[in-house]
Amino acid sequence: MKARILISGGGGQMGRSLQEILARQWPESDVLAPSHARWDIADAEKGKEFFSTFRPDFVINTAAFTNVDLAEEQREAARRANAAGPAVLARLSNDFGATLIHYSTDYVFDGRQRTPYTETDPPAPVNYYGLTKWEGEKNIQRNTERYYIIRPAWIYSGYGRNFIRLVMDLARKNAVLRFINDQIGSPTSALDLARFTLFLMQEQPAGFGIYHCSNQGEVSRYDQARAIAEILDLPVEVKPVPHTEFPQKAERPAYSVLSKDKIRQHFGWKVNPWRESLERILKTYYV
Repeated sequence: MKARILISGGGGQMGRSLQEILARQWPESDVLAPSHARWDIADAEKGKEFFSTFRPDFVINTAAFTNVDLAEEQREAARRANAAGPAVLARLSNDFGATLIHYSTDYVFDGRQRTPYTETDPPAPVNYYGLTKWEGEKNIQRNTERYYIIRPAWIYSGYGRNFIRLVMDLARKNAVLRFINDQIGSPTSALDLARFTLFLMQEQPAGFGIYHCSNQGEVSRYDQARAIAEILDLPVEVKPVPHTEFPQKAERPAYSVLSKDKIRQHFGWKVNPWRESLERILKTYYV
């Protein structure tokens, strides 16, 4: 089967990871992946140009304002990218008969519970970034019926600025690294997320809606950093510290682990352990 796939935010780590997977596993598909510089997704007229000329079967929205702290200050820009943009994409997808796949975030939750969040748990964001992402979800649901909203968390990849790069950069300058150990989540390999997205497009399973997709396990940034240092054999000591040692403008949920039971049960999807996926990314791109 051949498909026409329009990817917003094509220059970012998720956009580039998707293009890599599509080129390797669905080479017969036609892919158009403009960067943010070419396409501001909140610009309805520009979006209409892309839709009317390319006529996509699938639209994958990877474009977002992702700087959590900066979103507290640049609220208009965050809302434009994370809330207004998805509304435009949903309306255009509906008008042109395309299926919209949108990436949201674990930060729609407040982090007050201590069991993994399911798709039916009510969102209650504790920061402005999470609020705009939740608004984006609602705007999609209001404007189209053909959508998959996927919630990942702590995405990392072989591209761009991400947590792996941060650890490596700090390790070049410091013998001791300190990372927060009292905020818990479930990291997401961009390659695993891209493969799940590919599955949704190729198989087109029944059941549009919201799905959680991250790796298996519960970790802190300290756990993740220590694993990166061990796998890459970095000559550093990684120490755990509470989040209070790193004051930030935006509050983070203390616990935002996502349950993957829905994609297991609905699709039979295999969820990879977080360290296994991390090691695969590190050995593919960083060794």
